[in-house]
Amino acid sequence: MTSIKLCLASRFYHPIYSGGAQRFRRYLPGLRNRNIKTRVFTGTPTLKRAKAFNTQITWQDASVGQMMPLQITDDVPVHRLRLPDAGMRRSDMLYSRQLANFCQQPIYRADLVQFLPLQLWYAPALLQFRRKKIPTVATYNLLRKRPSQSINRFLQDRYWRFPFQLVDCVLVNSSFMRENLRSVGVTTRIEVIPNGVNINHLHPEKTGQTRQKIRHILGIDQDTNVIISVGSVEPRKGTDLLLEAWSHLAQAGRSSRLLIVGPRPDQQNPAFAQFHQKLKTLIAASGAPEKVHFVGQVNNVADYLRAADLFVFTSRREGLPNVVLEAMAAALPVIMTPFMGLSSELGQPNRHYRLTERNPQLLAEAINQLLDKRELRQQLGESARQWVEIELDVEKSLDQLAALYTELARPNKYS
Repeated sequence: MTSIKLCLASRFYHPIYSGGAQRFRRYLPGLRNRNIKTRVFTGTPTLKRAKAFNTQITWQDASVGQMMPLQITDDVPVHRLRLPDAGMRRSDMLYSRQLANFCQQPIYRADLVQFLPLQLWYAPALLQFRRKKIPTVATYNLLRKRPSQSINRFLQDRYWRFPFQLVDCVLVNSSFMRENLRSVGVTTRIEVIPNGVNINHLHPEKTGQTRQKIRHILGIDQDTNVIISVGSVEPRKGTDLLLEAWSHLAQAGRSSRLLIVGPRPDQQNPAFAQFHQKLKTLIAASGAPEKVHFVGQVNNVADYLRAADLFVFTSRREGLPNVVLEAMAAALPVIMTPFMGLSSELGQPNRHYRLTERNPQLLAEAINQLLDKRELRQQLGESARQWVEIELDVEKSLDQLAALYTELARPNKYS
């Protein structure tokens, strides 16, 4: 079978933190097994973003517009462009122009270009790809925040949907995301392919060795209830709601620990200074600050999931959150609060996960109830695992992706 040369155009890529890029990075070995050969074209972040995610800065001596030395990550070539430290519009325009030039070089010419994500200022590159008969896919994984005023929403919708009209296909991970695009007038072909999870890697542990190891490292007794949340510590992720509910639990005398796994932009980004102070206040008010563990960004999230008894997800706006799928695959019972983007692809409330209102007291009560009922936790976790096995196996998602790429990259598409 002839291989397909895919260029993944992702503004941020490992080691620069980006949830969407991290997820796609996990897909690459499976895509390679399906004859999809990927190159990544990415850029350097702003200094503010680099500091917010504690990224080592190695590009300061390079000139803006210069290509950095080629990196090989997970056997995939990563081409990184030195971008300006400020000015998003200028940065996006430079990135898209260089991307278009890169993908047309004979040595790097792509059969297909996938954008992760798509920006308005990529439009000139999209038009150039169309002229050169290189098919394009736009990935839409995170619902955007819309203005409150109707006139501003109208204007934003018009310019925001424009680049989506220039690609051959938009790839979304849930039916909710598809309907969201349709609601603002996107008429381009849209394909729903849910995020897949590696059910062989993420599975319940039978021996309990990993649970014991992680708890020992954190200084947590084996019999203590552990609540875990995974995600970047920032306002959109609702860390404040989680900590407020935790404070209710701790003040009521609940003997448990809270693990928060993920990067800490709240500590570095000046825009999050007020949010960061709010978190500190909530932790102090709990009366048990020593029982809150900020683990940071880790490569072994599955190990931390196996060390926990309950997973809590309090994000305000998402697509199809991979961290929830991973918790479900590990047969960890999940409590969620409603978020913009919640879809049927995650399963059924109170069968595959517990859904409670975005209220700290009610969330604390829901956590308390599950922690008190081990059999209920086990039942919910097993049901979640079964759902993931049937509906969200990564092999199924990879087959769908490979089929879509093959179709879009077929010869003479534009003839």
